[in-house]
Amino acid sequence: MTSSTPQISIIVPVYKAEHYLHECINSILKQTFTDFELLLIDDGSPDNSGAICDKYVQQDKRIKVFHTKNRGVSSARNLGLDKAEGQWIAFCDSDDWVEKDWLESYINEINKKHYDIIFQGYICDRSKTSKKYFTKNLPSEYTKTIFELEKKDLLGWTWNKIFKAHIIQKYNLRFNNTLNINEDLLFTLQYCLHAHSISVLPIAKYHYIIHQESLMTRKYPYKELQNKSELIKEARQQLANKDQNNIEYNEWTYERYCADMISCLKKLYLNRPLPILHERLKMLKFIDGLKHQISKYSTKDKLLLIILKILPYSITDFILRNISLI
Repeated sequence: MTSSTPQISIIVPVYKAEHYLHECINSILKQTFTDFELLLIDDGSPDNSGAICDKYVQQDKRIKVFHTKNRGVSSARNLGLDKAEGQWIAFCDSDDWVEKDWLESYINEINKKHYDIIFQGYICDRSKTSKKYFTKNLPSEYTKTIFELEKKDLLGWTWNKIFKAHIIQKYNLRFNNTLNINEDLLFTLQYCLHAHSISVLPIAKYHYIIHQESLMTRKYPYKELQNKSELIKEARQQLANKDQNNIEYNEWTYERYCADMISCLKKLYLNRPLPILHERLKMLKFIDGLKHQISKYSTKDKLLLIILKILPYSITDFILRNISLI
């Protein structure tokens, strides 16, 4: 590590962001803490995003730009991890922006005590509203803190935390390129398996922007949803048992997994064309075999599980194909 090594590497995957990219980059360049490098990963963007990145490179020597074919956000972040030279890794999405002391808030905490990962909250900005999400008064135990962050939906995002680069490189941690949903949550869980100390700042310096086009629901294949649910359940269970057997975290993990599997079943029957009968019946049998906490489900989901218990799978299949229970 040389004296010129930046303390923080900021990775920004860029795709179709020409309308928001200036605000994102400018907010980073205005940081009160200046010892950072900014890695802009142009993921084969078809608009002017790549050209915008190239212009900024000429303005600030801390900026590096990498142009690739479009392979998705996980691949773009992984390229950033391959190229990063900083001691710490932070992420920012190209349509979001950060307050000027975003990095300084992390550095102040880093200078106080040895931590492997530091979290903070975020501000969700919509067209007419803005809401701040953060937490405080968390447990002192490592896995219990992780669990509380999970329950408050503060764990999974890549951009509300800062990671130690040497842990990422030592364990060759990368984003899963097969996932297009919750890949950030899986990465964070896998990182936390190798970390030992955590700090959670009761502040929010990151602005997560909800654009109108962001509100459109993307359709994910049910097999992809099933795969990500399996991977996340496994990582959560390993984390719950990291220091001690966290029974509450394990139970919550299984409940979430069962709910995710019901969502996968719904996706299966919404799929067109429908998967073959053998595949549908196999999924119904699998769902029926799980130990569900039925009282926590919606009325339709409760009815679905009751039907699974009392009727043959072939009849349940007929009902799901012809009657709206999803």
